[in-house]
Amino acid sequence: MNICFICKYPPIQGGVSMHGYWAARGLAERGHQVFVVTNANEIEETFRIRISPADLAEGGEYARSFPETGGRVEVHSTEAPDRSKLYYIPMGNPTVTRLATMATDIIRRHDCKVIFSYYLEPYGMAAHLASAWTGVPYVFKHAGSDLNRLLPLDDLKTAYLEVLGRANRIISRGPSRRQLLSLGLDEERLDSRVAFGLPEHYFRPEGPRMDINAFLAELSETQTEEERAAGRYAPIDDRLPTIGIYGKLGVYKGTFDLVNAMARVVRSGKPFNLVAVSHGWQEKAFWRYVAEAGIGQYIRMLPFIPHWNIPSFIRACTAVTFLERDFPIASHTPTIPSEIIQTGCCALVSEEVIRKQMFRLQVRDRQNLIVVPDPKDHDALAARLRFAVESPERAAQIGRRGFEDLGGGHGYKAYVDGLESLLTEVSAEAPATRSLGSAPAPRKEPTPLELVGALFPSTYGALRPELRPAVEAAVSPVDRTSGERAAIAGRVGGALESALAEAAPGEPSAPLELCRYERKLHAWSGMSSTSGEKRATREVRFTATELASLAPVIRGEWEIAGFACDVEAIVSALERKEQVSVSREGVKIFFRRGSMPLRLNEATETLIRLVDETAGTETTESLFDLLAQIFEVPAEGRAHLSSSCLSVLEGLYWEGFLDFEPTPGRDQQTAA
Repeated sequence: MNICFICKYPPIQGGVSMHGYWAARGLAERGHQVFVVTNANEIEETFRIRISPADLAEGGEYARSFPETGGRVEVHSTEAPDRSKLYYIPMGNPTVTRLATMATDIIRRHDCKVIFSYYLEPYGMAAHLASAWTGVPYVFKHAGSDLNRLLPLDDLKTAYLEVLGRANRIISRGPSRRQLLSLGLDEERLDSRVAFGLPEHYFRPEGPRMDINAFLAELSETQTEEERAAGRYAPIDDRLPTIGIYGKLGVYKGTFDLVNAMARVVRSGKPFNLVAVSHGWQEKAFWRYVAEAGIGQYIRMLPFIPHWNIPSFIRACTAVTFLERDFPIASHTPTIPSEIIQTGCCALVSEEVIRKQMFRLQVRDRQNLIVVPDPKDHDALAARLRFAVESPERAAQIGRRGFEDLGGGHGYKAYVDGLESLLTEVSAEAPATRSLGSAPAPRKEPTPLELVGALFPSTYGALRPELRPAVEAAVSPVDRTSGERAAIAGRVGGALESALAEAAPGEPSAPLELCRYERKLHAWSGMSSTSGEKRATREVRFTATELASLAPVIRGEWEIAGFACDVEAIVSALERKEQVSVSREGVKIFFRRGSMPLRLNEATETLIRLVDETAGTETTESLFDLLAQIFEVPAEGRAHLSSSCLSVLEGLYWEGFLDFEPTPGRDQQTAA
């Protein structure tokens, strides 16, 4: 299939460009012809990736061809306007018009069947126009900044609502999806299945390592006198540990916090190299800050490099940091921590970012990565840096453990599968016509069974044919239109559960248990969250000694529900379209707003209930004693019990479910 991409693309730096590159490449590898329309060649030097001539040449990494499948990527970029020809008053660059024109010509020339666009300005606007002019439907994907920073602006909003309203599908997940629904978008147009995954054949522990000094020598050939005098491209001392950082410079990125903390470590007698693959609007301020700190001899800055070369840079470092903090866009979920972990390197990551990661429940501080509670606490950050550089062997061990615990299986194949399936589906449709500025077109109300299938897909998939008439009769009288989705699901789910219970009185069935499970999912997805609350910065070490005198305290609402059969196994089988085998072995599942459902064993359930019942009055040491009594653990098994419980408590801590506080008695002793 011929596909037109309208998006950021290298040499533009950043996550959106990176996603565009790997999406186009993955589809080309499947045999598709992907025509990328972009303004990438107009990117200013501050945010320009340095791409080698070999990568730009035919057969290079920039625009790959795959003879074995017949697929290829072909990139078409606008260039900086020729002002001898393109000028008008007041002067401007008609970026949207130029991209829409180029895309329309390419779509017509190559008979493209579908358009994929990423980011509202200018790419979404250009896709909207090209779709209207060619009759080819488009799929749109947003980022965090365009949805939260650009869309709310009064002089842009109407146009962007047209882009969103007329997209055949919008790829969106989590809070952003709920935000789009609140704008009046049709739910069936929102697709949450397509989730980016890193290409594992690049991001892996084994592979080439960047020769940093060779790169610096190459850069020194064109350096300015100012750069030469400052030693900007002088070789690093490769006998020292090297901390890496990559991405844009900035206050929110923790760059200046890192320099401040580094100066403290260096002054304490533990020098190390800091190599930054970075640039940004605050670069001059960065170098002034470095000069004031007196550590310029240890810091080097490399130009932005292509994403396919990032793994070689990571492998050349002792550890790599990502210290984003106080970021103004809450829905921003960076992939850099996963890139570091997937490549097997020790990662130093801010707690703010960790709480946005899918792997947060498996985080073990100083074991599979190093957690920085708040980069603005420069003493604490300095301690974390010192921990990483004082033993490179220990850092390497943390990196290996991080890869084992948190890396692997990030799903590049699943990402390309999902995107390919979605684009193929949309290619068979006519362009959407809904405008968010007008009243929605009359819609056919779904039948009771269609609504059950939409709201309770697993329950519906397990329904035997003889149960459907009773379900239809039970759901028919229910108000199926008023209120939010969670409210509708609550009413429909109540009627559905009653009908299934009456069909098999006294005997739990798979459809009944699945209905109960999916009702819980709806109920907790509709509740307000406390997970975003800012907790006090505290140095927490997850060892029995450190936590012995502290008491775990639960934050927010939660629920543990029991099910008579293994509902998660049934849901998984139904999603894979496999034969469903109903196990009569019951399961307990933990629900909380903002968290994935968590399957519990008996010991973990008991621990959570003990923490809840004691309400901060019992220390972890006391709780472990209680657990040992409950499960009759012999003395020789206590160490294993403590280790297992600490692992559970740490996971729940990073999940935001609990915190640790001094017990009231300890507070009184401290005051005395």
